[in-house]
Amino acid sequence: MFLDYHNSTIEDTLLRLFYKIWRAKPLDIRFHDFSGISYHISTPDEDRLEQLRLSIHWDCWAQLVHNGAMEVLEREYGPWILLPPEEGTDFTLQFTIEDLVRDNDPEEVIRNVALLRRNALSGVFERAFDAQAQAKEENDPNFNPNEVDFMRIDCHRDERMYIRHHQSYTTVIIGIALDCLDEADRMFVRLTLEELKHRSRLPWYHEHAPNVVHAKLEPPHEIQQRCEVLQDSSRCRAYIEFRVYPHHIATKKARDAVISQRMIFRNYLQYHVKCFKGRLDIRMRRVSNGQLKRLSRARQDYTPPPRAAAFRTDK
Repeated sequence: MFLDYHNSTIEDTLLRLFYKIWRAKPLDIRFHDFSGISYHISTPDEDRLEQLRLSIHWDCWAQLVHNGAMEVLEREYGPWILLPPEEGTDFTLQFTIEDLVRDNDPEEVIRNVALLRRNALSGVFERAFDAQAQAKEENDPNFNPNEVDFMRIDCHRDERMYIRHHQSYTTVIIGIALDCLDEADRMFVRLTLEELKHRSRLPWYHEHAPNVVHAKLEPPHEIQQRCEVLQDSSRCRAYIEFRVYPHHIATKKARDAVISQRMIFRNYLQYHVKCFKGRLDIRMRRVSNGQLKRLSRARQDYTPPPRAAAFRTDK
């Protein structure tokens, strides 16, 4: 089971305005998501209530722009990008609902706007995938992947992502801080990572999903000597390394799925830790209730509950 890739607050707000569930009125909606991203939906001009602004503030925005985010954003939202962005934000879209959905499927276009975070992060992936395809086509025998620097994105205060292309595949490394978790939760994280690595070796997963080559609480050897990794050596982090081969991203749908699933991996991991704990709690309660029933029956003054009388009619 996977979580949603889009922001439901943006989608619900725009759908309510499009279907006129909300009457026209000035908007000033500020909210955050689980990645620490700030959003602002507003009507900049009270005399033109149909005109909307959607702004985003993300701490890693400079890293995203440096690694190709604007190329994707201009492709997806070109005519609606507002320059300069709203004060205190990193990126702003300005549009009217009528212009947004003109000659397009309304729900599909609104969903694309709600995918703003995903589209901003996809730039670094697309740049790496394109570089890998070019390196494979050139087939340079002197190609050395160690000379290619990792593209680093600090997606969240507890999450760090590294992406680098090779000739035959693309490496994606995700590091997640576990300082806020207790020892039991870290054990669940370790079990989840081991399960992911085990499943990636199965024939179907190996063919259709990026391969997991490293899933431990220690960084993989490719990034062990990086300054930020050495500085964080005292912190507890879980690291998982994916290898994305060309057949994993052969179609646009497959490429979009690979990017989106890597984007929500931290939320996905935390979700499964909660599922682990919930399932364990249910089983422990079931065992405890069974033991309590046995102890009750062993008491000398135990009286079994009355049974319903059985009625029988004589023919």
